[in-house]
Amino acid sequence: MDTTQSAPKLRRTAIKCGAVPLGIGLGLFLAWLITRDFSFVLIGVAFIPPLLIMIGYGFLALLGYAIAAHIDRRVKVTRFWPSFLLAALLLSANFPAAYAVRHATETIGT
Repeated sequence: MDTTQSAPKLRRTAIKCGAVPLGIGLGLFLAWLITRDFSFVLIGVAFIPPLLIMIGYGFLALLGYAIAAHIDRRVKVTRFWPSFLLAALLLSANFPAAYAVRHATETIGT
């Protein structure tokens, strides 16, 4: 395995897998908030399984990035930790964001 190429790809994959579900979920919530159209709620519910799979894949990519960076000693610690923490934050932020959106939709009402 060529860790020189795999570590940056895994890092980018983990960041994208955290940012995309967060963006889709918040975008659907804002669309629902503006229009109050129930179809956005249904679309959001339909998106839950594939986005959870994407988040799981992102956590696996993040683990792979940590392993590849450990194997490839050329990855600097000052470069590793900010990237690792950004990806971990984006991936983890999806769960409290989903809870907040669910709570807000229940509070505001459909």
